[in-house]
Amino acid sequence: MSFKVKIKSPTIREAQIRTSVHASNAIQDFYDFRNGRTELKSIRISQEFLLYRMENFRTFTGQHAYLGRESKPLDFFLTGQENESVQQIQHEILVQLAKKGRADSVVPVFDVLRTEKQREPLLITHRGVVVNGNRRLAAMRELLAEDGQANQEFNYVTCLVLPEDATPEDIIEIEAGLQAKPETKLDYDWIGDAQLIRKLIDMGRTDKQLADRLRRKPAEIRNSLLALTEANLYMKDWAKAEGDYTRVRDSEQFFKDIPSLIQGKEQGLADASRVIAWTLHDNKDQ
Repeated sequence: MSFKVKIKSPTIREAQIRTSVHASNAIQDFYDFRNGRTELKSIRISQEFLLYRMENFRTFTGQHAYLGRESKPLDFFLTGQENESVQQIQHEILVQLAKKGRADSVVPVFDVLRTEKQREPLLITHRGVVVNGNRRLAAMRELLAEDGQANQEFNYVTCLVLPEDATPEDIIEIEAGLQAKPETKLDYDWIGDAQLIRKLIDMGRTDKQLADRLRRKPAEIRNSLLALTEANLYMKDWAKAEGDYTRVRDSEQFFKDIPSLIQGKEQGLADASRVIAWTLHDNKDQ
């Protein structure tokens, strides 16, 4: 039986979270909010009061695959955060990610929670939107639906609550900081990673600032953005499937190589080189 998402109204969610915060004496230091140490309240709250965050760069490719498959508008997820049916779709995307691991080090979230239960708190806003831990919440909910008695502790979830004045930009910065940590967590796919970089650039961050924040070289930041531009050109001008990132998800190195291969070429020759590259991409399995 799959978990069915039910949403509490924003007023009820905020009131319950505020009450829980005021009643809690548990405090934990957090170091990714506004570049300093912040003491956040830790609470135990029913999973019913939590929402998946839709501007989630880990689920970007999965979301766009759904948009293309179902012919939905590009803002379907961003405008649907308070919609139960959209939350349900996001839940299913997250469940699939929670079942993934990595052969060298990362154990699927499902396996960890099934054997060890919740070990780390989720990070949420005062409105109940999950900033960090969306996959874990999806897995806990699914395990709860699978066997409510064996997994009854997942009815309530431990969360750290961000200050009420946390802005959308603060949340993007938090995601960037968490993504940069050298821990054994499932990486973003390259599309989601490049979209996060693009968002931070749009917020006014420089290549140098991003390199420091993400613990990379400025050249790597620029190459990620150029590769994303090349992938977007391919999907729009050649594949006629704008926004269908599933077509390029497994071709990271291919699109990261194109900028250096066409660098310095006059426009006509660069465009011709792209057509050759795109043709090769379409026939890569042969």
